[in-house]
Amino acid sequence: METVAHQEQLHNWQQRVQQELQSRLSAAMQVWCKLQQETLLVLVQHGADPVDRQQTFHILQQALLAQPLPAVRQVKMFLRVAGEKQPYADLDFTIISQVVPGKAQQNRSVVILPRPQSSSSSGLGAQRWGSYIINHLKISRHQRLSLTGNHLLRQQKVLAKTDSRSRVRQKSRLPQYKLELLLLVAGMGISIVSFLGAFYALTRPCAIAIGGRCVPIETASELISSAAATAESEKNTAGLKLALEKLVTATQDLEKIPLWSGHHARAQQMLESNQRQAQNLDLMVRAMDKAMSAAIMSQDPPHPVEKWQEMKLLWQQAIALLSIITPDSYVHELRSKKLQEYGANLVAIDKRLQLEKEALGQLEAAKELASIASARQGIAQTLENWILVQATWSEAVNKLSAVNKGTMAALEAQQLWVAYQSGLASARDRQTREEFSATTYQEALRLAKQAKSFSEQQEYAQAVSNWRLALTYAQQVHKDSFHYPVAQRLISSYSASLAAAEVKLRVALVLKTARAHLSRACTGIPTICEYNVTENLITVQLKPEYVRAVKETFITAGNRGDYDTLVNMDEHMDSLRAALQAISDNADIPLELYDQYGQLKGSYEPNRS
Repeated sequence: METVAHQEQLHNWQQRVQQELQSRLSAAMQVWCKLQQETLLVLVQHGADPVDRQQTFHILQQALLAQPLPAVRQVKMFLRVAGEKQPYADLDFTIISQVVPGKAQQNRSVVILPRPQSSSSSGLGAQRWGSYIINHLKISRHQRLSLTGNHLLRQQKVLAKTDSRSRVRQKSRLPQYKLELLLLVAGMGISIVSFLGAFYALTRPCAIAIGGRCVPIETASELISSAAATAESEKNTAGLKLALEKLVTATQDLEKIPLWSGHHARAQQMLESNQRQAQNLDLMVRAMDKAMSAAIMSQDPPHPVEKWQEMKLLWQQAIALLSIITPDSYVHELRSKKLQEYGANLVAIDKRLQLEKEALGQLEAAKELASIASARQGIAQTLENWILVQATWSEAVNKLSAVNKGTMAALEAQQLWVAYQSGLASARDRQTREEFSATTYQEALRLAKQAKSFSEQQEYAQAVSNWRLALTYAQQVHKDSFHYPVAQRLISSYSASLAAAEVKLRVALVLKTARAHLSRACTGIPTICEYNVTENLITVQLKPEYVRAVKETFITAGNRGDYDTLVNMDEHMDSLRAALQAISDNADIPLELYDQYGQLKGSYEPNRS
């Protein structure tokens, strides 16, 4: 029957051997145990990385010898990879306990007799025993080991419950002679087993010290010294790995020394130191590997933010590994040098990372401004709208120019530069056209206003000149400008106003010419006539002084018989009449002639043939 004390002892042994495996093998291991009718079932489970099965079984055997478990006669050990259903290795052996002479109590087990791996007392093979121990230990899905990398999950909190009670073996009485025969055979069997066990123990390395020497320790010492020299002289990963291999070989030699050897204590001390140095070398190699990966990754910059972050993490991990290395390590001097070197590289990488982040921020700001500029450009109409579009494009180009050189963002900025410059140039051209169109439109309005004022003042020459200029400015408004539609309406209005002003100017010129001619025709001593000119009628009235002088001249010349004077007077009157008719024809205005009393003497219609 399995007592509570046995259960606690079994639990403690399980915890201790699990820690021992993890410490000596530097691997995540999980151990489950079950005592079933004097048979100890042990399942060891580990991650995907392979472990030395011989060394694992050896450590378990040493643990059984160092801390014997009561009522254990048969031992079955299994190795299994996490996630697999069946074990891949097993060991089956028997433990023979001996009694020390002179003592009543039983001494610790000292003899282990191995059996062929294919045989077992119950007739079960490795796979069936593996399934058996898993089923009978009642390991739940949550409790089963799942390992990734070299991280160990939580240890199993509660061992599987033991069977309620072991069956009570029934005793049967044998005849006396059969009992004596059985005791004789049993005595002979025990003697043979004891002899074989003692022979096995004596064949272990350094079980018997000859001349105080232990060859495995001497070999391990030489390997350790060689590993130290290699690690201190070689500053590359290849040399450090070679030193690490030597330490591993030394560890294997030291682990061969059995517990009962007089050199076991020294071997354990060397093992502890050796494992610490091996761990330091492993940390250095891993740190240098990460540093090499970061260095290779940093080649051929620039790189995106994510890649710089990955490099930064590698340098941080390398520094973290170096910080674990103990001061007594073979590579302590190299560690100090690499810490300084890796720290400087980390600072440099962090600067590049920040530079890339800043450049990316500048690039994103430029893209956002370009997006705003494009949206504004799509709805811009007035000059004020295009001024804002041009200003936004200009700001986007400036942001693009500010992107830090030598970055991934700078490469993209170069690709966007042509498009942004094109957008800015287009906005500037449109702004210039709008400014010109707005200026010409306003100038057309100003000139038209002046032309109207001149027309009201009957200064038709000035009016015509201003109308012509106003029309020219209105025609210069760009077709794709905001003022173009209204300028087209002005062109039609200004053309009509110009034509009317030109008509009035022509009439004014005709009237002016007619007045000038009338002024010459009416000028004389005495004054011949006075006149008035309008667009529809020219009126001429003879002056009384002139009529009186003509009459007197005719009377005097007639009394004297001065025919020449009379002829001259007739020619003068015909010339005055012809001049008035010519003025009427040239002005295309009817003419009326009045005497000195205001009585109509005659009228004349211009010749329009």
